Amino acid sequence: MENRNISEKKSKRLVWLTVLAALAVIAVLWPLLNRATEGMVNEITLSISKQYSQELNEQMSAHVSGALSQPFDRLEMLHCSLSMVENLTPEKLTEMIRCFRESNHIAYLSFVDENGTVYEAGGSYLGTTRVKMLGKLLSGQKHLISDNETVGGNSFVLMGSAFDAPVPMGETKLCAAIIGLSNEELTDEIMVNGQYSNGYSSIIHRDGSYIVKNRSVPFSGLNIFSIIAKHYNCTEKDMGALKTAVANGEAYAFSATKSGDDVFSFLYFSPIEDTDWCIVNTMPGTFIKTGIEKLQESTAKLSVLVIAVLIALVIILLQNSSGYALRKKQRELEQAYELAEQANRAKTEFLSSMSHDIRTPMNAILGYSRLMKKELTDPKLLEYQEKIEHSGNLLLSLINNVLDMSHIDSGKTEIREEYVQLTALAASIRDVFGTEAAKKDISLSYTTDIEHDHVFADVTKLNEIYMNIVSNAIKYTPAGGTVSGVMDELPCEKEGYARIRVKIRDTGMGIGKEFLPHIFDSFTRERNTTMAKVAGTGLGLSIVKKLVDLLGGTIDVDSVQGKGSVFTVVLDFKIAEGAEVAPRTEGTGTEAAAFDPNGKRILLAEDNELNAEIAIAILEEMGFTVTHAENGRACVELLQSAAPGEYALILMDIQMPVMNGYEAARAVRALPDKQKARIPIIAMTANAFEEDKRNAIEAGMDAHLAKPIEVKKIEEAIVSLLSKGTATNNANNVNSAN
Repeated sequence: MENRNISEKKSKRLVWLTVLAALAVIAVLWPLLNRATEGMVNEITLSISKQYSQELNEQMSAHVSGALSQPFDRLEMLHCSLSMVENLTPEKLTEMIRCFRESNHIAYLSFVDENGTVYEAGGSYLGTTRVKMLGKLLSGQKHLISDNETVGGNSFVLMGSAFDAPVPMGETKLCAAIIGLSNEELTDEIMVNGQYSNGYSSIIHRDGSYIVKNRSVPFSGLNIFSIIAKHYNCTEKDMGALKTAVANGEAYAFSATKSGDDVFSFLYFSPIEDTDWCIVNTMPGTFIKTGIEKLQESTAKLSVLVIAVLIALVIILLQNSSGYALRKKQRELEQAYELAEQANRAKTEFLSSMSHDIRTPMNAILGYSRLMKKELTDPKLLEYQEKIEHSGNLLLSLINNVLDMSHIDSGKTEIREEYVQLTALAASIRDVFGTEAAKKDISLSYTTDIEHDHVFADVTKLNEIYMNIVSNAIKYTPAGGTVSGVMDELPCEKEGYARIRVKIRDTGMGIGKEFLPHIFDSFTRERNTTMAKVAGTGLGLSIVKKLVDLLGGTIDVDSVQGKGSVFTVVLDFKIAEGAEVAPRTEGTGTEAAAFDPNGKRILLAEDNELNAEIAIAILEEMGFTVTHAENGRACVELLQSAAPGEYALILMDIQMPVMNGYEAARAVRALPDKQKARIPIIAMTANAFEEDKRNAIEAGMDAHLAKPIEVKKIEEAIVSLLSKGTATNNANNVNSAN
């Protein structure tokens, strides 16, 4: 009994000694670890702040550049519109200005004649003493930007553009136009970072004077250099280096502590392309440093606990504490993951909505343009129509690129393999770009040297990869140049697979060494391409790289600026053999020749009057008779009341009031009259995502066509379905939607 008491006393003493030893270790090591990591924390904070600010500034600079480029495009469109007005008078001009301002929500718009008279919505005046940029515009300078202009008591950033061809108006001629952005609009462009960094951004001249001063700036003053010198601890040498870099249009990182404060602020200056302006992003050091200090504190605690574990029996208590922290961290990570998923869903929904809202007016623009072309005989008007159609198709390609990138990034892109003959694929790509190359006087050629011509591949993604590269090659190659493709086969260690290499070579402008490592980054374009006024989003090659990675291949580029580029894509394909390569019996065009649309009536469900008018005109030109229903319910009611066989096919919009396209399709398939229930239905909608196509098929539709309407595609889809006499089983029509 006594021995047990002694043993218990020793155990208790050992526990207390262990606890005291652990506390002693913590007391000694804690301050040492804190001091050892303090300098590292500051260095990491500065490095992360610089990287974060640089990326943030690039995004904001792109926002501002976009805001400044759009007005010039609008002015060009206005010039074209004025050129087509007969007997233009000041009264007509004033009314056009008023209408355009109201419909486009423009803060300021005016036109200038050759005498210096400025025409606004409220009247006209001699503007030589009231508009600073007027003299330069009258001298014929094409694009001008003038900030801090005061017109009618309001401050604007004015953008002026001189007309290449003056527009007659009575006894004078309009030679330029001016559009204005309010300071509030520019402020909105740079407030993208406010909710993330607790910082603030402004736009300045290279001399430091403010163009747009963020409302969150806590200091008064009109020049940022004066504010920094007054309120921050910095040397004259630091200020001199800052001013020199900004004056030369260079990006510059600057950190300093505020007077009377030991926490530094981080300022990042970066130039805005094609202007003498600069974005300034100011971020408190605490934004990054607080997180790093927490990480440093956690690291120090973990180090102390590890040492304490080695010398103490209180490991269980420490493990429980650590386990609690890990569980808490896991819950935080799960919450962060859920928030990220919600953000991703919100982005997808936003892009889907924007895609629909943009494609709907694009359908009207391109549709009316094509209809107008058939009525035009004036060569000048035909030229204008071709430019409208070209610009519309370019805008549509930009929309498609953004949607493609969104789907790839969301991880929803699937690989769907089917049989393909590689030499036929190469020939079809050459045929697609043959006309465009001939117009530019570019020699376009290709050669193939492969053993396995018949393979299985995702044809859609394969086409997108090769066509993007060929399109870029033609786009950046000047007249008289060459674009050539070579398809050959490499040894492949995977049994049953062929390794195909495709090289696409051009003699275009080439890519600089500095930009080459970033060529596959999203939203990036080399400066010399933008200066050459080659349109694009900077997404094409990024999409290509992601698709090649998705297919398990590689892509490389060699380029010499001024001499051209070579893109090399290597992909492995499963070899198709035997019955798999039997001749396909797909449509060859004879169906269309044998099909007679006369007497066939089509039921069109479309709530947008402009799109309905275009669709009716196209279908009637093809020889069909069309009945228009303004929504899904009206479509179902018309079909129910019609005689059996009266309607041969339904063209169904998706987003409609009263009853949408999906609901209407399900209602049709549920009709008791089996002949009416089996009527072919084609979704013709601005919803262009892959899931939209699947939703259409799941709702009972037989095919999916995305707006803007392409006459050839709609004709092929209608002929394909009507030549069969009835819609086939819905499950067999998935490919028609894809």
